[in-house]
Amino acid sequence: MNELQILLAEDNKLNQLMIKKVVEDFGFALDIVETGKEAVEKLAMQHYDLILMDVNMPEMDGYTATKHIRENMGEKSNIPIIVVTSPSDRQEHVKSLLLGANTFISKPINADELLTEIMTLVITKPIFG
Repeated sequence: MNELQILLAEDNKLNQLMIKKVVEDFGFALDIVETGKEAVEKLAMQHYDLILMDVNMPEMDGYTATKHIRENMGEKSNIPIIVVTSPSDRQEHVKSLLLGANTFISKPINADELLTEIMTLVITKPIFG
């Protein structure tokens, strides 16, 4: 299997470092951007297998970026998106799913939970069809 290419949209440097360590420990490649606008631009130029999307970012938040990707990115509009959000804000969870995210995980990132979500969305193949 080829190395998974993951795009992280996260403006907090500490969160970037923590997520980078977890993702690279799994053996996946990671690019980091700090705004939703940069995520959309980077996705337009490169191939990614998955996006990890923070919701609270400057310039373009994760909600807007997710909605834009789903509505305007053609064949890339189906890329799996995992929203990374605060643990207690259920409204963020629901809103992100309604705007097109596949799932969400809470900060601080739990490595096992992240790997499970990646496996579910990208690595495993459907049994039927």
